[in-house]
Amino acid sequence: MKLALKIALSVLVVALFLVTACFQKQNAETQPVDTAVPGKANPLTGNSILDQAAQERSSPLAGVITVTAKDWKFDPKIITVRKGEPVRLAVTAEDRTYNFELAEFHIKETVAAGEMVEIEFTPELQGTFIFFSRREWNGGKVDELGRLVVVRN
Repeated sequence: MKLALKIALSVLVVALFLVTACFQKQNAETQPVDTAVPGKANPLTGNSILDQAAQERSSPLAGVITVTAKDWKFDPKIITVRKGEPVRLAVTAEDRTYNFELAEFHIKETVAAGEMVEIEFTPELQGTFIFFSRREWNGGKVDELGRLVVVRN
């Protein structure tokens, strides 16, 4: 009888451990990841957007920001601006025609090869927003994506 009780208690302890471990894993997977906080990893890239901004060449917070489209990519990939302050982008296409789209701010401009288009707007939303060229987006290319990071003023 004592042996059966010990076995039953052992099985119960192991089952409780497994249930607890599964619950913690499921809970961790369903929690949203805030990629705007340094150190919080994005499940797709491994880096938060602010960590990426610190690692990559980012644009200045004031003045005219030059964006170059070439080889299916935008440079810089990350543009950091302040909420409520006017932004002026000078978008240049070096090798062919690109679109520059920033949906949340209703921006859609076409930039022909060798030309420059100025885009002015004032971001009233704070957060991280994707800019892209619709022509390449339809082809499934990912490198043409860029991010506009709007920080608190």
